[in-house]
Amino acid sequence: MAAKKLSRKEDIARAFGVHTNTVLNWIRAGCPHSRSGRGPYLLDRDAVQAWLQKKGLTGRPGRPTDGGGSGQLTDAKIAFTAERAMLMRLRREKEAGILHNAAECRARRLRQIQEVKGRLLALPRSLAAEIADRPRAECEKLLMERIEALIRIFAGEE
Repeated sequence: MAAKKLSRKEDIARAFGVHTNTVLNWIRAGCPHSRSGRGPYLLDRDAVQAWLQKKGLTGRPGRPTDGGGSGQLTDAKIAFTAERAMLMRLRREKEAGILHNAAECRARRLRQIQEVKGRLLALPRSLAAEIADRPRAECEKLLMERIEALIRIFAGEE
């Protein structure tokens, strides 16, 4: 019976399409190998293949042995792709002016409310001299005009 041909870690790495550090990680994880003293690691390709299959690996990082992708990996890829698509859509909508930052909108609205409140509270002082000697109907009309102007400003019409 012929002895099995043993290969160096570099040859095994090349055969499985991985880096030599990956082969060293396999050895640390229990992959069958032999080594005499400080000599090179020697591995039997068939034994490595059997060990990888037993562990559920193909040898290539992130690749399951069934070749079809594990359910968790596939689900994670789908979720990542969906989230990335959503972020891209949101970015486009924001750039197009369709989407606005909620915190910025609230802050802008609060500034508008404070401005309108200040102007409404200032109406009696600003109109007092103007309406002092006028009839009541004129006073009410002037007051309503000013209030309506403030409401238009608040509504963003002016």
